[in-house]
Formats: sequence, structure tokens, C-alpha cells
Amino acid sequence: MLTAHYAPSRFGQLHYVECGEGEPVLLLHQTPRSWAEYRDVLPLLGATHRAIAMDTVGYGASAKPADDQGVEMFADGVGA
Repeated sequence: MLTAHYAPSRFGQLHYVECGEGEPVLLLHQTPRSWAEYRDVLPLLGATHRAIAMDTVGYGASAKPADDQGVEMFADGVGA
């Protein structure tokens, strides 16, 4: 079962969806897309792992900062 969550960060709320338990696997979408491109993959990975697909900063249901976005911001958001 897919479950949606929000995690607080210095950029605002970051949205992610997860499925399964165990060793985590983080899936990062292409820009300008969202976690939804992994909708069919999450249950497959979730059978053996904690599969997590997040919306990077500024995309999907994650916070959209006023600052210019760039690769560094996306990376910082993943770390957050």
C-alpha cells in the first residue's frame, strides 16, 4: 500500500510516498515531474525494501520556494 507523507525542511514541506519495509531505496524523479512516475514501481520495490519516492523541492506537492531553483537546491532538499 502506498502512503503519502510530508517532512519539514528549511525549504518548507517536502512530499514523499512510500511502500514496504526494510532497507530504504530513494527514487528521484526527472525534472519537471513528480513522484507519480514511480507509482507502478513502488509496490514492486516495496516487496523487499522501504521504497520512497519524493517530490523534489518545487515540484509535485513539495514546497515551492521563491528563490531560483537549481541542482544545488534539489540536492539540498533530498538531504533535508
